[in-house]
Amino acid sequence: GRSNTDCLLADLHPEQHIDRRCTMPSRVVVGYWSTRALVQPIRVMLAHMAIPFEDCRYQVGDAPKFDKSAWAEAIPVLEASGMHFPNLPYLIDLDGTQLTQTHTIMRYLAASRPEHGLMGQDLKQTTQADMLSEVVHDIMGPFCRMTYSSWALDFKQKGGHFLNAQLPPLLTRLESSMNACAGTWCTGTTLTYADFLVHEALYQISNFSTEALSNFHGLKAFMANFEALPNVAKYVGAAEYLHTPFHNRYSNFAVWKDGKPLLDEPTGPMSFVKRVYWPPLSEEEAAATKSLDALLAQ
Repeated sequence: GRSNTDCLLADLHPEQHIDRRCTMPSRVVVGYWSTRALVQPIRVMLAHMAIPFEDCRYQVGDAPKFDKSAWAEAIPVLEASGMHFPNLPYLIDLDGTQLTQTHTIMRYLAASRPEHGLMGQDLKQTTQADMLSEVVHDIMGPFCRMTYSSWALDFKQKGGHFLNAQLPPLLTRLESSMNACAGTWCTGTTLTYADFLVHEALYQISNFSTEALSNFHGLKAFMANFEALPNVAKYVGAAEYLHTPFHNRYSNFAVWKDGKPLLDEPTGPMSFVKRVYWPPLSEEEAAATKSLDALLAQ
């Protein structure tokens, strides 16, 4: 089979290479908006597994239009290269495998690299991890609907309802489940792909409201243990790690700090794609990137 680079450069004209997504044949490619939202668990999981990746971040244009043309132009390119359901996030593996949907991508990464043990040690753990990944969906679904669909005074009302009525019983059940497993991680003593999803959900919610986890000491201990994983800590401490925006810039939860919104820095009226590499490019990879840039500029 062809490499993920060959699939584009052999088939597409340079001017069609909108998303610039396949410059490194030795790197997995991840594509998403220039936010954390649904993709951050994938980025962190790749870093933990020490899988070099190219992070293609699609930046939405400034208000009021919030231009998304970079992604719109990328869709036919992805389809032409063999992606059946172009969507964000997407993943292109080294063998050319192309996938979309967050949980599908994470299960695939765990199953295709069994040496990391992230699918669990047995059927019980695997099933528990699968269930928890869907529990995260139950938590983040109402959270995202609240941050994206409510504005002004309505946002304050809906935010309060989520934090005071919807969230506590969900977190109570999550903590109870983790306690029953009697281990450091969500399924017990073995780290699985579900831990990456759970951590990101808790991280986003705790940044939205600094008090959201105040009564959940077990969940806070889980977060501390997760953030102490060596490869995770190294990635989080690097410039390539995306701290914010949490959600896209037309939501109510884009750039926050200490539980408060910050002004969104302008990036320009038109959308664009930014490529970020983890770990940083080697000298050989950087030289190859420059050569490809020159080719595509012709």
